[in-house]
Amino acid sequence: MFQYIFKEPVATTEGLEKLKGFCNYCSISSGSLTMDIGTQKMLLISVILFAGCAADLYLLRRPTHDDLKFDGYTLENLVNIPTIPFCAFRCYVNTACVSVFYNKIFKSCVLKSVLFMNLQDGIVESGTKYYSVYEDGCPQDFIRNRKYDLCYNTFLAYVERNEAKELCAENGYVLLRGTSVDAYNHVSNQLMVTPGNAYGYYIGGSDKITEGRWIFDDGEIMTAFIWGDGEPDNHTDKDVLYLIRLGNGKYEMSDIQPHTRFNYICQKL
Repeated sequence: MFQYIFKEPVATTEGLEKLKGFCNYCSISSGSLTMDIGTQKMLLISVILFAGCAADLYLLRRPTHDDLKFDGYTLENLVNIPTIPFCAFRCYVNTACVSVFYNKIFKSCVLKSVLFMNLQDGIVESGTKYYSVYEDGCPQDFIRNRKYDLCYNTFLAYVERNEAKELCAENGYVLLRGTSVDAYNHVSNQLMVTPGNAYGYYIGGSDKITEGRWIFDDGEIMTAFIWGDGEPDNHTDKDVLYLIRLGNGKYEMSDIQPHTRFNYICQKL
């Protein structure tokens, strides 16, 4: 069950520019942020602007994660943050922010670059609430990373590659197609904290037409890869891409025959 935090209408472009410039007022040291009274007042003004100019961006409450914290994938570890709107503002400014832990007791705000799903990976911390980023146009059950312009979700159904493509297309999606190495590395990190511990996921990319020339399904040439060691092996019938889980839990690219059954990742463009 998700709960909206902000629903206010969009403000002016001028307000948005003022909001984006607020980070100049924050003093960040060793991954922590502290504020004096004057800065807190300025932040309060900026949060009001935030509520107006970020109407298409929300934090969704995830009560299943109450009183839990999760290690790793930390973007910012902020202290002396008085309320969740202040924390939400920091997430809004940091476009790599995918989820947020806020603890009212400790006044702590931790921005994360992934969406944690496995409750068993959590560590008990009384008072902590968990929120994920939601943006208009990206389904609520999808993962939104604004830095890499990704809106995607994993599907745990073992299917052949063409079926995976068709299942995505039925809902207006495509198989995952990153635009940079960093974007694919983000997805790899996300898969490491995604339930299922799946061996592999189909993503966009094929060299069926010309061996070694990888393109997406619409013909666009691929420019970013996170190949595993010795990959691709360029076997003549291995002409589609998937992300394979390595022994250390990390996911990297490999080529595979399209009739092999794997899970898959859909992306909303």
